[in-house]
Amino acid sequence: MAARIAFAAAVVFLPPLAAAADLIGTVLNKGGKPAAGVAVTLQSAGRPARVATSDAVGRYVLSAVVPGNYTLICNGTKQPLKIQAGINRRNCMVP
Repeated sequence: MAARIAFAAAVVFLPPLAAAADLIGTVLNKGGKPAAGVAVTLQSAGRPARVATSDAVGRYVLSAVVPGNYTLICNGTKQPLKIQAGINRRNCMVP
């Protein structure tokens, strides 16, 4: 005697996820040389601040950022910044 197996399928519609963004840059000193160990902060109203520290060659990366308007802060210097989906590049200068 053969057994009959029935399958049911359900389709679930989920809202699209916000496209993620990455912010990549280099921290430079006044002479244009890379600056290591500098805190780079990304702030936006209603979102937790994100912080990265520049590496030995001045590079910093903030991954999985929600697109929107931010303030980028490097060693106290503030710059407005609009983050869009994908890879965003912004260097910052420190005194």
